[in-house]
Amino acid sequence: MTGFLASVKNLNEAKIASMATIDILDVKNVSDGALGFVGENIIINIRKKLPNHTISVTMGNDEDPSSIKFKDKVQTMINEKIDYIKIGLFNKKFIPQHKQLLKSLSLEKTKAVCVVFADLGFDINLIEDIIKCGYQGVMIDTHNKTDKSLIEILPIDIIKRFVKIIKKSKRICGLSGSLKLKHISILKDLSPDFLGFRGQICMTGRDKINIDLINQVAYEIRN
Repeated sequence: MTGFLASVKNLNEAKIASMATIDILDVKNVSDGALGFVGENIIINIRKKLPNHTISVTMGNDEDPSSIKFKDKVQTMINEKIDYIKIGLFNKKFIPQHKQLLKSLSLEKTKAVCVVFADLGFDINLIEDIIKCGYQGVMIDTHNKTDKSLIEILPIDIIKRFVKIIKKSKRICGLSGSLKLKHISILKDLSPDFLGFRGQICMTGRDKINIDLINQVAYEIRN
């Protein structure tokens, strides 16, 4: 069954989202690019207050993930028993650095998910290389959050092929990127492991989530 990932920016939003039927609380600095990192204190506090929820964290917008600073940040998330860490592939030339990072980590309990971008030179032929890096999951997102949605950027047959590759490799597969309610039934038919939302669960823009909108998305995903 396809799950529901809801992006939240702080503890207050995490508490609101946790009242709905969601599968993953995705902690993210929504004001800092595609994968903004909210900071260790916010994440640690959310984990402490919501110990029974599945939590993912976007790790920032670094092109090169092999720096000591980035590795230390990831290690803190592992130590805090965060369920998923989402690391962006912003430039394919850094694939060796992604592999280097993952080889240096202990990822038995925390799963590393690579985020690729539909509007940032997406190449379906790179997916196998990303999987070989050691990622336990791969998801497509959009880099520009004020433009088109995933389903408006990539042909549905490419998205379908992406899901098939990931599922065949027995990895976690996610789809996100300015998704709307009308996109849910189309993407659910492809059987990804989760669909990710932020804008659709906010009243205006991406600033503040709304429980009624979260419940709408949850209903559409489950029915």
